[in-house]
Amino acid sequence: MERASTRGERAVAWLARSSSRSLRSTRRSQCEIQEIIRAVFAAHPGRAFPTKDLCDILYPNLPTRVHIVRTSHAARKIVAADPHWTCEFSADRRQVVFFNRANESSVEAAQTLLAPKPKRPRLRRPPRPRHAADL
Repeated sequence: MERASTRGERAVAWLARSSSRSLRSTRRSQCEIQEIIRAVFAAHPGRAFPTKDLCDILYPNLPTRVHIVRTSHAARKIVAADPHWTCEFSADRRQVVFFNRANESSVEAAQTLLAPKPKRPRLRRPPRPRHAADL
């Protein structure tokens, strides 16, 4: 069996081998979580990933707070070790977005995710007309 040269290639190969395994299992070790996230990053270098999207990949059922924290922690470790990938908070500071600085389409996708959401105008009711009897 030929060995892959880069971490990303190894992660993609691991994900391909593990396709027979159930990805629906919610009990994962930290190493498994990191390998899956590496495989996702290697397979899609032109995309940007909010933490919620990574959670949906790892835990297809409704993820809990514990799942979100574990995913964010593992992805931040991967980003710290990889010079091309980085993460930033969104404008409302509610989500972390992971993107590839070396890829222009990934940076553009991240900018749309990081941009502040436009505020909806508040619709106010017109004032009630006063009746002559109330005065």
